[in-house]
Amino acid sequence: MDIGLNINILQWNIQGFFNHKFALEFIIAKHKPNIIALQETHIVERNINLLHLPGFNIYHHNKNYEYAKSGIALLVSKTMNVTQHIKSSGNLLFQTITIKGAKNLNITNIYKECDVTLTESMVRSIDTLIEGHHLVIGDLNSHNPLWGSRSITPCGTIWEQFSDDRNLVVLNNGSPTLFNTRHTLT
Repeated sequence: MDIGLNINILQWNIQGFFNHKFALEFIIAKHKPNIIALQETHIVERNINLLHLPGFNIYHHNKNYEYAKSGIALLVSKTMNVTQHIKSSGNLLFQTITIKGAKNLNITNIYKECDVTLTESMVRSIDTLIEGHHLVIGDLNSHNPLWGSRSITPCGTIWEQFSDDRNLVVLNNGSPTLFNTRHTLT
């Protein structure tokens, strides 16, 4: 279905925006995304004004700006028209933007921290946002064969039920979604 938008999306658990800003700029130059969903931005309040990339509007959210090991951001090309920005208020960190086109597209960026126990009520907090054309992306920190894992975890079962109940489609061809770059050159 054509919604009147030409979109190229990048999703990355960046493990520190400032630590990997140059790598992000390289990826942007190479792949030309117009929407970027980041998790683990590690931005504290005193550094929020340093969060900048030319050509992008940045929508950042963290449940606690004193704690740097979390945070999410949606970076949207300045050529795109964002009509709203909604942020979560609980333990599950998410944000939703609406991009205006021939038909509006809602994009929700999610980060579930490893030490947060996911519950069905947490994912239900996203329910009010799931209407119209919607793309849900992020780092769910869960395993499920739907997105290329060899096993399934309780969190993976909750996310699968969430997508089934809302008729969401998991866009994955069975390829792994985690590429571990710790202790390697990237």
